[in-house]
Amino acid sequence: MESLNRPPIFCPFLQEINPHIESARQHVLEWVQGFRLVQKEAALQRFIRADFGLLAACTYPSIDRGDLHLMPASNQRCLF
Repeated sequence: MESLNRPPIFCPFLQEINPHIESARQHVLEWVQGFRLVQKEAALQRFIRADFGLLAACTYPSIDRGDLHLMPASNQRCLF
């Protein structure tokens, strides 16, 4: 299979990550486990690797901790 040659991507925006990322990761894990959305250990490990806390922290780098906790839950509703 041939490899694709991709042109370099210019992105003029700085990458920022919300400082409450670890709190968001913990909150989203507790939320999923609290609603028993993930039952098996293998599924739980896949969910952890998906890192919805990181997605929220990169998408919303400047919101406060409480609002950041709402973002992964809203993203997950689309998936479960």
